[in-house]
Amino acid sequence: MKIYFFKKNSSSLQSLFVGVFFIIALSFASALSQDKSTVNQIIGSAYTDIRSYDFLQRLCDEAGGRLAGSPENEKGISILLEELNKIGVQAKLEKFTINSWKRGDDLVELVSPSNKKLRASALGYSPKAAEFIAELVYLNSGTENDFSSISSRNKICLVSQETPKGVEQQFRCEVIERAVKAGARAVLFINHKNGGLTLCGTATFNGKEIGVPAFSLTYEEGNWLKRLLEKKKEVKVKIISNSQSFEAETANIVTTFKGQSEKKIVVGAHFDSWDLSQGTVDNGYGTAILFDIARLINQFSQKNYYTIELVWFNAEELGLFGSKEYAEKHENEVIAMINMDMTGSPTGFNTMGYEEFIPFFEQLRDDLKGFNFKEGINTVPWVNSDHAPFMLKGIPSFTLNAYLEKDMYHYYHDFGDTFDKADPRILADASAIITVMTLKLANYSDFYFKKQSKEEIIEFFKKYNLDKRLKRQKDWDFED
Repeated sequence: MKIYFFKKNSSSLQSLFVGVFFIIALSFASALSQDKSTVNQIIGSAYTDIRSYDFLQRLCDEAGGRLAGSPENEKGISILLEELNKIGVQAKLEKFTINSWKRGDDLVELVSPSNKKLRASALGYSPKAAEFIAELVYLNSGTENDFSSISSRNKICLVSQETPKGVEQQFRCEVIERAVKAGARAVLFINHKNGGLTLCGTATFNGKEIGVPAFSLTYEEGNWLKRLLEKKKEVKVKIISNSQSFEAETANIVTTFKGQSEKKIVVGAHFDSWDLSQGTVDNGYGTAILFDIARLINQFSQKNYYTIELVWFNAEELGLFGSKEYAEKHENEVIAMINMDMTGSPTGFNTMGYEEFIPFFEQLRDDLKGFNFKEGINTVPWVNSDHAPFMLKGIPSFTLNAYLEKDMYHYYHDFGDTFDKADPRILADASAIITVMTLKLANYSDFYFKKQSKEEIIEFFKKYNLDKRLKRQKDWDFED
């Protein structure tokens, strides 16, 4: 469904929303006659009262990047609790302790054959290290063969993040581990995207400091260094690393709408973001959409068969620590999970391999005739977001196929993920659809929500070859 926006508070926008709401509501009325009034109210409010947009602006502009354990993250939590209170929604904090990480005043500087301070971003859990200068060596993609055939002892490794044809994609954590074993001093990754981006991220998934400093360089400067090495120039780089890990208390933010049954449908989005930007799309979008879902459920549909629990997970970027904590604590209470991570305008539904839910989503798609679900329904599971800990507990989990503008993907984990790119249309689309989806699921009382056994979990992940990825990340707790 395409909606063109005018100025946010203009009469043209209001008229447009009324028209869109009317068309969609008519489509719903024929399929959901018993819920006609509630559904119409939810969709109408989602498009004409976009509280999520104003909340997102405040979160981004007043708190900014929200790395777990940081003052900015704490500020963001305060803003969320305050804004939830304004709309009459009470939330609680479920606190937990993590080994967090903070970026210091780091330096990566070319000192030979010329001198230039390089644009570099330390990867999460990169350790503190005193100033040193070392020779640079190019390690291709950083495979085991690369490290066995190219000497890197006491050198700084330059590694491409592009994957050549016929070569398996290398995870940064694997490359860093090989560099440490080889006796290297540091690792510099060349970003695969051009445009002066550094693409920050975590260097490991276990929350422990890595053995050597690791940084992401821009595509342009990284390839400049590579060309110098290809010309047999002696390249030396100076590194100062002041980033370091520290113990921190943080919290998931939880609000609950009690149902007839104590069993829970969890709808979640990670609240934290990387520190380089404002974290608008990743994952201010999911955070803001969940905020509006809370408003819509609270206002129009508090009474449901299953309990609905909305969870803003913390510390996702550092290693899914918030969702791991929640899933471990509430495993026996949860029967299904919906995850929103960089959620755009929904174009379809992903049952994530839980094929028994395909009929449910087919009916939901048919009921939502006013929306353009051009991608339909697929069942392709993936990991490395907050649904994964639930799947590893055998709990059916779902995501959405969704559209985002190219710029929103381009600035992922980088300086440009800022509020100026926010689109209220996306927030309205997602809030309307996911609220109705949640309520339908929470009243799916005649369906048996089956939790997988340990054996079924292992079989499920092996079926989709996800066990291999989790093993490489050291995130697989099952014995084969």
